[in-house]
Amino acid sequence: MKKKLINIAKSYDFNSESEFYDYLIDSHLNGNFTQCRRLFAEMKREDQKYFVTRYLEGEIQFSQRIQVRDFYLELL
Repeated sequence: MKKKLINIAKSYDFNSESEFYDYLIDSHLNGNFTQCRRLFAEMKREDQKYFVTRYLEGEIQFSQRIQVRDFYLELL
């Protein structure tokens, strides 16, 4: 059984889910694709969907958003 997202975030010394989501984005932008896949796989399906459909689409504005979204969308 996969852990709650907040527990995963805390295991990486983050205080919130959004910090963990930002880490996923930073990992991709830095070219750490293996790390991206591993981190994404740790999350529950509902958290993965939220990240791709809500967090990336609504709250984050950066030039490579679509590229990052498409990468993680393929992992769903």
